[in-house]
Amino acid sequence: MNVTHHLLNGKTQAVNPGAEVAAKHKSTEEIFGWIMRIGIIVSILLGFAYLIMLNSLATMGFDLESLKQDGLVLQKEAEAWDIELAIPSSLYALESLEQVQQMSGIEKKYYLEVYEGEVAMLEL
Repeated sequence: MNVTHHLLNGKTQAVNPGAEVAAKHKSTEEIFGWIMRIGIIVSILLGFAYLIMLNSLATMGFDLESLKQDGLVLQKEAEAWDIELAIPSSLYALESLEQVQQMSGIEKKYYLEVYEGEVAMLEL
């Protein structure tokens, strides 16, 4: 719809009011298009960042599990060493020593406190 606008100086000017609305509508569509494109690009970048972080987290979990397994192996090895150290000082090993076999048995046992928490056995 074209409208003729009469100016004060006697000239006329053709005015199309719909063109201004159409121009605003076109610029709004362009802005919305740019926002959509930027949103898609940001979504893709965030998706890649999420995948990278998820992969990193899974790798850390795998590393943690392997470290736990190594810790269990070391713990079992330490327990085996403790057993190996306990065998020579065990009661069975002490009984088999000649020095212990030649000792006489004590009939009446009395305990004397030497220091705080330490006691000695006496035969009377």
